[in-house]
Amino acid sequence: MKRISVNIDEVDFFYADTNEERNRFAEIALKNRLYVPGWALFDNLQDIKRNYNDDEIIIAMYEGVIIGVHTLDWSSRGMWFTRPVFRKNGIGRKMTEIMSEHGHKDIKPSGIGRKDCIGFFYALGMSL
Repeated sequence: MKRISVNIDEVDFFYADTNEERNRFAEIALKNRLYVPGWALFDNLQDIKRNYNDDEIIIAMYEGVIIGVHTLDWSSRGMWFTRPVFRKNGIGRKMTEIMSEHGHKDIKPSGIGRKDCIGFFYALGMSL
């Protein structure tokens, strides 16, 4: 797999301020398969779309294509997904910073996730 290098300043990040935006962002993330099949993020996005929870959501777009999503629940436990070809560009880190700017300071992963996620969590200073 070849990675795509992007300038983080060229990536657009959108934080959902309203329930309508939360629903729309979750639906966009689902339609664009921004999750690992069989993992919890799929169910979380479905719940956001259906208003079953109050999780917060951010999406990342590059040149009009959605490339990342980050959700955060009431206890500041988060889930992230960035398209594999766009990883290692600071997209997950930037989405986490944006959540912090919206009042979430002690963000933790909702679980360990895939083996390659552990390095990301440690890089952000999160305890597992």
